[in-house]
Amino acid sequence: MILVASIVVGVVVLALLYWLIFEDWDDFCEAVGYAFKPDIISWFQGEGFDDWWAEMKLYMMIALSGFAGYGTFVGLTKLFGGE
Repeated sequence: MILVASIVVGVVVLALLYWLIFEDWDDFCEAVGYAFKPDIISWFQGEGFDDWWAEMKLYMMIALSGFAGYGTFVGLTKLFGGE
């Protein structure tokens, strides 16, 4: 049950951060595209800063939601004991 609660918290934080960080679906898709595109190609195309900023937003969203889920798991495990 603790694991399920942690996953739910992580997904809720992920959804909330999506609405806070990205303007629309196209902005999110652009960030995912930049994540798979090699940085050197972006710099040669003159999109180096755009690539860096889009990847930063995407990775921060993923990291913060992961930390929220992990923190929930650790906190609930300490509060209620092990599984």
